Amino acid sequence: MAKKSAKFPIIYLIGTVLIIAGFICPIFKGKGLLGITKTGFDFLNFDNFGTITIAGLLIFCGAVLGALVALLKGKGAKFLKFIFILASIAGGVMLFIYFNNSWIGQVFGKGLFKNAYIGFWMICAGWVVGLIGALTNK
Repeated sequence: MAKKSAKFPIIYLIGTVLIIAGFICPIFKGKGLLGITKTGFDFLNFDNFGTITIAGLLIFCGAVLGALVALLKGKGAKFLKFIFILASIAGGVMLFIYFNNSWIGQVFGKGLFKNAYIGFWMICAGWVVGLIGALTNK
């Protein structure tokens, strides 16, 4: 008889890895000198700790901790996976609300999706895939 392989939450893990990779990649394309782009780490400013830093940490740390929990087995692992992906999504919602209520939101305006770069789309795809993986436990 062959041994059964361990049930591995590959869909959830792919989602969290997409979020991590998207955070590292350029998220928004700038209009400044040489088309400077912003990665997720540019949102983290520990000298001026505020909403943007908290939201960035929620996005990144939620994904990293979710990827680590995906490797664990146990009764609480499914609940923790769901909590970590929701924390990451909550960070994205915080950033969206903050940027729409500030001058940055007025500058971007309707051009938010026009200025979105590969990292933005990877994070969004990672949230969808990770949430599906957390809900289906696959």
